[in-house]
Amino acid sequence: MIKDELIEKYILPFYLKTDLLVDNQELLNEWRNSIDFEINLKDFLSNKGWRNRVVASTVIGGLKLGKFIDQIFAQAKEMNEFHQAKSYAFALTNINNKKSLEFLSILAKTELDSDYSKKIQKFYQAGFYILNRNYKTESNITKEINELKLRIEKWKIINYA
Repeated sequence: MIKDELIEKYILPFYLKTDLLVDNQELLNEWRNSIDFEINLKDFLSNKGWRNRVVASTVIGGLKLGKFIDQIFAQAKEMNEFHQAKSYAFALTNINNKKSLEFLSILAKTELDSDYSKKIQKFYQAGFYILNRNYKTESNITKEINELKLRIEKWKIINYA
């Protein structure tokens, strides 16, 4: 069960601008060093609320916590919320392993019916092209590629140790 004080401290100030967590490393380190950090992330990621999922997947991706990659992929396949998709794409791209490339490939190539889902899919396509180092392949996702690359650069200043 997610405690309200955790949501107030780690979710509400950051869900629309999750990269601000990089700027608030003291708070992020406090959370990372807490006993229940990974349990909190799992709970936030499992929660149906998109705000919790956005923050959790951004932190997971930013810290390159590959143990959550299957759960992120399972949720990403739902293609139902724009902010979540941006964070899932960031997480899968920044974790940058063989499995994330496989998952991004699947998400990038999934046939979709709705225009909204196709808009979401652009972030997965961008992540796939970034991991393939193929930035010029699709001009229709240049904006998404640049956005993901900026987020990856921003999170590089985090001490992973």
